[in-house]
Amino acid sequence: MTLKSGIVVIGLVAMAAGAAPASAQLVQGAELSAGYQFLQISNDDFDEADVDTSLTKGWYADVSGNLNEWLAIVGQVSGNYKSDSASVTIAGVTTAAEYELSVHTFLGGARLSSRRNPAITPFGQVLAGLGRAGFSGTASASAGGAPIFGFDADESSTDFAMQFGGGINLNVSERAGLRLAADYLRVFGEDSGVNAFRFALGVVIPLSR
Repeated sequence: MTLKSGIVVIGLVAMAAGAAPASAQLVQGAELSAGYQFLQISNDDFDEADVDTSLTKGWYADVSGNLNEWLAIVGQVSGNYKSDSASVTIAGVTTAAEYELSVHTFLGGARLSSRRNPAITPFGQVLAGLGRAGFSGTASASAGGAPIFGFDADESSTDFAMQFGGGINLNVSERAGLRLAADYLRVFGEDSGVNAFRFALGVVIPLSR
C-alpha cells in the first residue's frame, strides 16, 4: 500500500466513523490492538555519516486496561526485520555478503485518551521496558571456485528502552476500530544508542465492557 492510498483508506474510514453511534465511545474495560509496524532507525555511531535503516517488515500487539475514562495501563510487544544479500564479480573475483537484522521491544506504561468525540479517540502514551536488537551476517570471496576468505558475525543485545508518542483510534463500530500511531523509540545501549521512529496501523478490538 502506498502512502497516498493509505491516506485515502484512512479518510474513508474516518467518514464512516463519523456516523458511528455514541455508544461506540463507551469506555471499555480492556482493548486489544494488533497490526503493522514500520521502523526507521539510526545508530549513534553512524550519525555523522547520516546512515539509517528502514525496517519495513514488522508487527505489533498491545493490550490496555482502562482505569477510568482517560487513563489506561498498556503492555506492548513488537518486532521488525530486515534482510539483504549481494554478490559481485570483478576481474574473476566474486564477493558475496548477506545479513539479517531484527529489533524486538517489550514495553509497558501509561496511555492518556480523550473521549469527547464518539467517532475519534486521540491518545498519547509513555512506555518503558526492553529493546532487543539482533544482527547476523556473512561475507566471502572466491576466485575460480576457490575460496579466498570468509567470515560471519552473530550478535545481539538487550537494553533499556523508552517510547513516547501517540495516535488516534477511529471507532468504526462497537466491536472494532482502526488505529494510526506514531512514536519515538530510544534504546539505550552500553556504548551507543539507537533512535527509531515508529509508525503503526492496526485494528482495535474491545475485550470487555
